[in-house]
Amino acid sequence: MAYCFLMLKREKVIKSIGQKNGFKSALIFRTFLDQENNVWISNWGDGVARMQLFGFTKYAENAGIKSRIVYNIQKTEDGLLCSSPNGILLAKDQNFTAVQPDEIKGTVLQVFKNGDEIFCARERDLLILKGNSVKTYTQTNLQAVKAIAKDKNGKVYVAGWGGAIAVYDGKTFMPVGDTSIAAIKYYYCAFADSKGKLWFGSWDAGLVCYDGVKWKRYSQKDGLPSDKITCVAEDKNGNIIIGTNGGGFVIYNGKTFEIINSAKGLPSNSVYAVAVDRRNMLWIGFQGSVVKYNLENHAIRVLSMESGFDGDVMYSALLADKDTLWIGTNNYLWKYVQADAIELHKNLRVFLKDMQVNYNPVSMIDNAVFAYNENKISFNYFTTQIYNNASVKYSYRLLGIDSVFSPLTNQSEITFQELPHGTYTFEVKACIGNDCSYTMASYQFTIEPPFWKTWWFMTLCVVGLLIGIRFYVRFREHKLKENNES
Repeated sequence: MAYCFLMLKREKVIKSIGQKNGFKSALIFRTFLDQENNVWISNWGDGVARMQLFGFTKYAENAGIKSRIVYNIQKTEDGLLCSSPNGILLAKDQNFTAVQPDEIKGTVLQVFKNGDEIFCARERDLLILKGNSVKTYTQTNLQAVKAIAKDKNGKVYVAGWGGAIAVYDGKTFMPVGDTSIAAIKYYYCAFADSKGKLWFGSWDAGLVCYDGVKWKRYSQKDGLPSDKITCVAEDKNGNIIIGTNGGGFVIYNGKTFEIINSAKGLPSNSVYAVAVDRRNMLWIGFQGSVVKYNLENHAIRVLSMESGFDGDVMYSALLADKDTLWIGTNNYLWKYVQADAIELHKNLRVFLKDMQVNYNPVSMIDNAVFAYNENKISFNYFTTQIYNNASVKYSYRLLGIDSVFSPLTNQSEITFQELPHGTYTFEVKACIGNDCSYTMASYQFTIEPPFWKTWWFMTLCVVGLLIGIRFYVRFREHKLKENNES
């Protein structure tokens, strides 16, 4: 078995990659790093492979995860706990094994470990595992639980879909009877902040907070962009991060709500999950993408299929653990480690592919000259950019007619109709966002004037006119002389 080893400049091996990672051959012939930072591998007799090191690792059936959906993730002292349609899974050394599969069968919507107890929420009941014993609770308010959190006193609060909020004191579950939230029956998430407050996200009734003494509800009347709350987290400054369905996410500092939505750069206003890492970077889960949001300078980086990620993030299924982000999706479990990524560069070089005159292909010789009636000029152009190629747009101008570049377009061809005679220079550049190619592709050509607009024809006309005038004057003088003699 042959491997390709990737090393940092400080000579630390960071990856060893072989056939299990997709190489067709066990013999690696050559490697090449292009200007975008793509790593190309030549296998002996089996073509060329482009290695994609985006920092993502997908855990699927080969890691022990039998179902595609991972509903939620919790870090415990025993390892990573995940809920799925096939029970709950525990990860140790990157391999996942089922936890008590004989007792825990079917779909587990939420898993939550509290000391030596494991809470398993299912559609029809709630299970509590303790050692080898299993307790089953089938009360209406404990069915389809989607949110579980623990308060500062060690009590566990569960919130369901249709069953309101209940609290577990270690022996029994009691419904929360506070009149301010009694009418709220549908919840999607729960979160315990660093101050000991509990936050519950409801569906269509806003955000609920419990400080250990009283309950309080926040809604659109208080400044939320939506009353459908999907997820909650807390940043290192104590601000509460609130994800919504349809309103983006909100940063709540205890007094005001700051709304961040698609108008400020988010790929969607429907936020599925939020998590804050130890560097105080906010991670946001969407359908088809994960966003890294800098809470200091508000910079946004979208990680999607172009970045190696392929899945829809499940509700509240983000876990930031040190330098690792775990992502539960409808396409198995993903891990993202930024240190493992080889960042790709923008290589926005643009080239002219071909040229047409009156819709017929012509050779692109330097400083070509065309006849006056060869004045329909077309150019096709392209860029060698591989990464995020779908986002490449072009801007062009034709010096001799325009001095300003055109608005950005994703069209890679342009035709200029009925150009008058003159000398022109076509210029085109490629752009991704605000970044454009440093150099442009350009081509100079000339369209000759028709013969009746050439200097020599005009000179002949002037000379002919002068000769005609001269002959006319002589003719008139001759006639006048004849008349005088007669």
